[in-house]
Amino acid sequence: MTTPLHLLGLDEEALKSAVLADIRARGDDPPHLLRQVAAQSAAIQASQAIDATLQELRALGCEAVYESVDVANAAETSAAAGRVRQHWGQIDGFVHGAGQIKDKLIIHKFLDQFRSVFDTKVLGLKNLLDATQEDDLKLIVLFSSVAGRYGNSGQCDYAMANEVMNKVARAEAARRGDDCLVRSIDWGPWDGGMVTPALKRWFAERGISTIGLAQGAAAFVDELLSAGPEADQTEIILSARRREGDTPRPASAL
Repeated sequence: MTTPLHLLGLDEEALKSAVLADIRARGDDPPHLLRQVAAQSAAIQASQAIDATLQELRALGCEAVYESVDVANAAETSAAAGRVRQHWGQIDGFVHGAGQIKDKLIIHKFLDQFRSVFDTKVLGLKNLLDATQEDDLKLIVLFSSVAGRYGNSGQCDYAMANEVMNKVARAEAARRGDDCLVRSIDWGPWDGGMVTPALKRWFAERGISTIGLAQGAAAFVDELLSAGPEADQTEIILSARRREGDTPRPASAL
């Protein structure tokens, strides 16, 4: 996604105002206007973050390529894996961090909402494993969630998907043995990504701390470099410590 020049470098509120002005300047009057503004602004911010990350990696001497693929689509995932092999050769490992949430109580949740959440995690993992079945993988890392362990209100689909990934990770670790490091990380809530400012405030009110981006990245690298391939270490929980003085209220974290 190419960001128009007049939208570059704007903070979140200024970006939303500029996107809204662009929509109105085109004479558009879409339904759910504010929702569309938020979606377009989020897409632009994501695109800018990707560009910045790629530039940072290249400055460090890394060769990095970004492709947008629906991992729940087997053909797209297989084709992407083929392009990776064509460019670099054998695939040595993958990190599956795709996910989305559509929080609603079961009584209010539609099947298509359930599938979009569940399939992104579970079908995405199946497709990645199928696409790399001929590769000699040395690393498989799955981004799961503590919701898979403890549940969370409105997240029956999200909790189920993450717990399935945990169990698949154990099966893969047992099947592949010491030649492949397999980890399913039950993350607590991060300070970013799917944790919106409103959700972060909700966590703070309940004494639940979020994981800083730098903290989470460091913990991730440390886990991969220090952990052994033992099967009983396949699933781990990484979450932020509760702030001193906070009194937790009954609630589960993402």
